[in-house]
Amino acid sequence: MDLFVYGTLMFSEIRDQLLGRTIESQKATAKGYKTVCIKYENDVSTYPVLIRNNNSETQGVFLKDLTQEDIRILNFYEGEEYELKEILVDLKSTRKKALVYLPKHLNTVTLGPDWDINFFRLHHFTNYVEKIIPETIEEFRQISRSL
Repeated sequence: MDLFVYGTLMFSEIRDQLLGRTIESQKATAKGYKTVCIKYENDVSTYPVLIRNNNSETQGVFLKDLTQEDIRILNFYEGEEYELKEILVDLKSTRKKALVYLPKHLNTVTLGPDWDINFFRLHHFTNYVEKIIPETIEEFRQISRSL
């Protein structure tokens, strides 16, 4: 399966740590979409989300040939607020179909400003790599063992 990512999963360090391996990837663009911050009710954190916006385009990463197990852990990481949908993305010289995580319920969130990858890198990246991703992996393993 091919996947287009546009938020925290654009960082190979986060992807590789979650999946336990390096995935073949390349830069890609989703035309007609915009990445903004959202805040869920009763949650202090904000998250990147892709929304339709005909006058915009989102830079992201195209991940090639993911396995079912890769998708399982990425689904766990993304959480129940997102669902996989198929969109078209532009690569260097071609256009391809790819799955992408889109929000399930935009009516229960507050839309914020555009998501800023550099702000994330400066203020949150280290916490993700050192704390959030290892905790996510451990929780995923515990749940997987109990099934």
